[in-house]
Amino acid sequence: MKLALIIGAGASIPFVPSLTSSFLTKELRRWDNWTGIISRVPSAINVSKRDIRRIVRGILSQTRKETNFEHIIEIIDKVCGYYTNNKKSLFNKEVNIIRRSNKDKGGSRNCYAIIPFLAREIIADAISSSLKNGLDSELLTKQGEFIKFLVSKSNNVSIISFNYDYVLDRTQNAINSKDYPSPSFCNGFTKEASDGYELDLEKLTKASNSIVFPHGSILFNHKYNGRRLIYNSSYDEAEADRWRSLKESYPPKQTSVGQHGVNTIDFNTFIVSGQTKETTMKNAPFNRLYQKAVDDIYKSDAIVIIGYSFHDEHINSVLSYYTETRKGHKVIVVDKQEINDAVDGPLSPLMDVLSTNIQVNGNSDKKGTFRINNYDQLVKNKEGWISEKVYYYDKGYDEFLKEYEQVINKIMNL
Repeated sequence: MKLALIIGAGASIPFVPSLTSSFLTKELRRWDNWTGIISRVPSAINVSKRDIRRIVRGILSQTRKETNFEHIIEIIDKVCGYYTNNKKSLFNKEVNIIRRSNKDKGGSRNCYAIIPFLAREIIADAISSSLKNGLDSELLTKQGEFIKFLVSKSNNVSIISFNYDYVLDRTQNAINSKDYPSPSFCNGFTKEASDGYELDLEKLTKASNSIVFPHGSILFNHKYNGRRLIYNSSYDEAEADRWRSLKESYPPKQTSVGQHGVNTIDFNTFIVSGQTKETTMKNAPFNRLYQKAVDDIYKSDAIVIIGYSFHDEHINSVLSYYTETRKGHKVIVVDKQEINDAVDGPLSPLMDVLSTNIQVNGNSDKKGTFRINNYDQLVKNKEGWISEKVYYYDKGYDEFLKEYEQVINKIMNL
């Protein structure tokens, strides 16, 4: 039996309660953070820090207060990509923002090219600062025990993490500190190099138990225009290496040919952010990480999904196809929401992706025949079936770590 464990942002909340989308948005908007990060731009790059400040102020001033950090980064990428690419862009709806915020007042191509990198460094620094306050060792051990339990039930476990943080790395360290051996997982970074560990895709593909990060990590460094992806176990070393790399390979971006031969600029080099991540999934090496994740999902007999928001279309399409075509599958979704209305509320995106055959108490807004006739009981118990194959656990990941064995054995009959 093959199992897949999908980890989203909600899985990190028990470890670092402050690490929310709202927190990262505030950090990305804080001008002090921009001032500090811009001051670190090496003089060797020969860009105007004054121009960078002016451009960033212009962009931020034109984004709505309720806009989250991923949407802000998407806007930054598109505006900067427009100028970096000699004003050739496939994204016309951002033209008004470009005109209002910049008005074509100078600023070199290299000046625009570095801003997306700086935005990602602000996000990485915010995550790292939150983690440096310390991770609950008991929770780390519980997560390690949970992963060890999955391995005991299957000789083929794939962990697919969409998080930028290093909670999983520290989980492995916590388990290794015990008297029993840690489950052997391969993250693909097995080639030791002078600047860290380089990605070995062949070993990752062949690994029985694997961990893959399709959206990158704050421990990554993307070097020489994608020819190398480096992993460092230390955030400080990874960060320092990224800044050193600016002098070796500038600007920090990838280029792929889009529609009508127009080059699409992709600034996702070490973490993949923005609301449209599909372009990055076409470029090496993230395309290979994504393919590995897709392949593991399709081949799984059962999937446990923890803290995933169901807002990434390139992942949703994979999960939707899986639930529609994979016979005999079982899915457990671990979440923590205030369930009020399953059709229009928190369950809505989940149901759209995983359970196309649901009706809630006979509600005809959803297609199919399966009905949550015991919906009130689901709300009361904070867990229950929402389709024939999908089980919803709404008590949160911290509670799940206390009773995962009973839940998984009951639902999946492992």
